[in-house]
Amino acid sequence: MPSRPLRPAPRGRRVDTSHNTRGATSANAGKWFQGGGKVLVLLYVIAVLCLLASGCVHLFGMLSGAGVQTYDAIAGLKHTIDEILSFGPRVAGSESEGHIRTRELIHQRLAGLQGWWNVEWDSFTDMTPVGPRTFHNIIGTLSISKLPDHIKAKLTTPEEFPQQMSGDDRILAVGGEAGISEKTVTEILQDDLPQSSADVIILAAHYDSKLFTDFEFVGAIDSVVSCALLLELAANLTANLKVSHPDRAPDIKLVFFDGEEAYKTWSESDSIYGARHLAKVWEDSGVLDRVDLFVLLDLIGTKGSQFYSFFQNSYKHHMKFVKLEKALRVRKGLRTEYTLFNAAFTQHRVSDDHTPFHNRGVPVLHIVPIPFPSVWHTRHDTADHLHYDSINDIAEVLYAFVEQYMIENSQPQALRHSFI
Repeated sequence: MPSRPLRPAPRGRRVDTSHNTRGATSANAGKWFQGGGKVLVLLYVIAVLCLLASGCVHLFGMLSGAGVQTYDAIAGLKHTIDEILSFGPRVAGSESEGHIRTRELIHQRLAGLQGWWNVEWDSFTDMTPVGPRTFHNIIGTLSISKLPDHIKAKLTTPEEFPQQMSGDDRILAVGGEAGISEKTVTEILQDDLPQSSADVIILAAHYDSKLFTDFEFVGAIDSVVSCALLLELAANLTANLKVSHPDRAPDIKLVFFDGEEAYKTWSESDSIYGARHLAKVWEDSGVLDRVDLFVLLDLIGTKGSQFYSFFQNSYKHHMKFVKLEKALRVRKGLRTEYTLFNAAFTQHRVSDDHTPFHNRGVPVLHIVPIPFPSVWHTRHDTADHLHYDSINDIAEVLYAFVEQYMIENSQPQALRHSFI
């Protein structure tokens, strides 16, 4: 759970379709179509429509040009979400069955992915309004450059990046609220920080749930769905990851924070215990100097959620989400019919696990809906109020983003190019 916004929030390759071989005339092409080619085309169209109708066209094949792969995001995500919710409340420091089993599941899932992921615990004790409590952050790191050569060889792809859709670069205001600025994409990017040599991307969520004494709170959107998205991402990367040059590939860190929720009232001292501790540890050890982007997921899972850009120095990354969603919709690979990632840049701020990293200069992409879902911090934040079409589509866009990020950022610096 992040705190309330500080200000009121407003509600693969291009395909050549000519089919003409070198020297073939249009008349010859017409004769071909009148013959057996018509049957083949018809069968091909039927096959594609069946795949699209089933919702199983996976972004890794659809966007990379490496061939269509079938993938059912909902099945894997729902299994993980239901399993964690079945454990019960996950209050940090409580050593409850729900908390223990959730952190064990996260560790086992990451450690069981062919040995690719190095799993670490960041455990510590801190004082809280209810006394001293012990917290356990979980960090899974994928260092592609350290994998055996025979595995790295399988990850290499010569594919070019998919061409992106062009569109109006005017950023629409979220609404008539104070604190919302209108700039063009070009203006935002011109203001952006210069590209660094950082070689780590962090994707994070919290796995603890808030303490309520008058009802059992399991926190489906807060933040079981986000944890499931990261675990499914890890499995996808292990099975499907492609990079340009393995020895230049960024490290991927998946962080599952403990102690995000306040025990009493949200404040600088009573909240984000795990994030505050890990940010300090990584600052002292120099890890933060290597971080190119910190992506935080929270409050994901309800129908109609909208995601906006919060920070100027990560706006180019936010726009990749916008572009990828549009591209996936054109290819009819998404289940929802409304926009998830909005091009709007807003100055609204939400205090969350990203805060101590942002305060230390780390570029942050905060994927949290504005406004907060109506079930936030209520007894209704359960599986019954999840919208799996939305969860599936967010998963597809997120996984496409990570795939593209890894391909782009594993190229030599001089050859890297933007998707914007």
